[in-house]
Amino acid sequence: QGVVYHNTSGRIIAANPAAARLLGLSLNEMLNRTSMDPRWRAIDEKGAPLPGRMHPSMTALNTGQAVRNVVIGILNSSSNTYRWVNVDAVPQFIPGQKKPYQVYTTLEDITERKRADEAILKRLAHESLVSHLSAAAASARDLGTFQETCTAAMGKAMRVNRACLFEFHSETNTMNNTREWCAEGVEPCRDSLQEISIHKAPWWTDTLRNGQPICFDKCEDIPDKATREQCLQRKILSILAVPLFVNDAYYGFIEFSELTSPRKWPREDVVLLVSLSRIMAGVIERLQAEAALRASEMQYRLLADNTLDAIWTMDLDLVFTYINPACCAMTGHTQQEWIGSPLQEHCDTDNFNTMAQFIANTVANGPAEQGVVFEAEMLKKDGTPFPVEIHGNVICDRAGVPTGLQGVMRDISER
Repeated sequence: QGVVYHNTSGRIIAANPAAARLLGLSLNEMLNRTSMDPRWRAIDEKGAPLPGRMHPSMTALNTGQAVRNVVIGILNSSSNTYRWVNVDAVPQFIPGQKKPYQVYTTLEDITERKRADEAILKRLAHESLVSHLSAAAASARDLGTFQETCTAAMGKAMRVNRACLFEFHSETNTMNNTREWCAEGVEPCRDSLQEISIHKAPWWTDTLRNGQPICFDKCEDIPDKATREQCLQRKILSILAVPLFVNDAYYGFIEFSELTSPRKWPREDVVLLVSLSRIMAGVIERLQAEAALRASEMQYRLLADNTLDAIWTMDLDLVFTYINPACCAMTGHTQQEWIGSPLQEHCDTDNFNTMAQFIANTVANGPAEQGVVFEAEMLKKDGTPFPVEIHGNVICDRAGVPTGLQGVMRDISER
């Protein structure tokens, strides 16, 4: 435990070797220094500068009251790193005097404990970020909105100067900064980072395309000259970027950058960003698949609505769930009359039993069924029977479980 004595002017008059080691000074270097000396570069627990007049020793000296358990950071002059100390400052009095003649200060090095606490808080913050973005991913409906939310949440949680999403365009071999979040006081650069040719820094693109993150505490250490010059041109001091792959194809990358001071990127930061990139990729894949499915459904409906053959779907209770306009023209029923009606309302008992048996056999075969073709009679709205040829198939889910039926019905009266 370090021990330091200050006189009434705030100068150090004595200290033990433990205090000297903690502060990275010799005993001679410590003597006569005051709390006002700017070389202490003291900070409070939040990292804000702590003026000398607010040091625990000065507070105890000025108030005559003991100050206990104050945590401050003090720069170790030898290692040029901060040490966290728990400080007690106790004023001492000459009997009969109201003002202290010196202050007895103890310094307990709690750096390792502080770092452990910070590591726990950081891990909890990372877990909270992953949980938050996973929930947002599950409910995402608009890709742009999700990407904006994700980029801002990552930047804030990681406390970086700037967080960006770059998208690759294979048709032009260019990169665009499509999403950007900047900390307060940091100037946006999105508009100036559009249509960037990947040929300006091929090492950067090749590294990311190979699935490797790019992580440098100091951009001047980047081995590739073109990449290094681009980072320095953007006034980036430290950079971390991870690739983004969608359906196994290179989509772009997520980038964190520091512009005010160099930053070390611990392994857990890289792992976190990789995890977040996978969450984002999952959303992109899902929304792209949903868009493709909607387009396919629209195309199917367009074809179904304009064909002369009747097209229908039924659930496993043999209730119609969809019919196309040709089915209405063929029977005289409206679409509203068809949908929700059972099969037996549109044929007599014998034909219903025949069709029900074909359907039961088809469902029993499940995914192995290649479809069935048979002839039967259906009823028009006025009760008139007419012959039809039916091509039916079973609809199965991804697990191969039957969920419904679909088919095409053709009027074969002329045949």
